Amino acid sequence: MSRMLLDECISPQLVPRLWDEGLDVIHVRDRGLLQSTDQGLWRYAIGDDRVVCTVNGKDFKKLAAVTSLHPGVIVIPGGHGPAGQFDLVMAAVNWVVTTNVPTGFVNRYIEIGDHGEIVLAEIVYDEQKRGGPFGP
Repeated sequence: MSRMLLDECISPQLVPRLWDEGLDVIHVRDRGLLQSTDQGLWRYAIGDDRVVCTVNGKDFKKLAAVTSLHPGVIVIPGGHGPAGQFDLVMAAVNWVVTTNVPTGFVNRYIEIGDHGEIVLAEIVYDEQKRGGPFGP
C-alpha cells in the first residue's frame, strides 16, 4: 500500500489509526513541516514517495497537473473531526484497492465527498503547463 503524508489540516490523531490499518503514514507536524508551502510539501511528498492527504486541494490539483509522475493526492472535505477524517481517508484507500489498478494512488487526484463518495478520481497531466508557477 502507498505511503501517505497528512497535511496540517488533517488531525495527527489519524496517524496511529491508519498505522493499525497497515498504512505507512506520517504527519507534517512530525517532520517539522508545519506552515510549509503547498509547493514545499509537494516536493517533500514526491521525494519521499508519499500520497498527499489534505483538505485544501486547490493548489495540489495545480501541482498534480504539472507533474508527470507523482505519488497522488487525496482531498477530503473540511469540517470533520478525527473520526470523520479517518473514515474519509479510508474511503479513498478502499476505492483505490477495489479498482485493482496496479499503480494505486500514483498520478491520481482523488476528492472524497462528505459521505465517502468519490467526487473526482483523476487529473490529466498537462505537458504544456509543465514547469509553470507550481512546477516541481
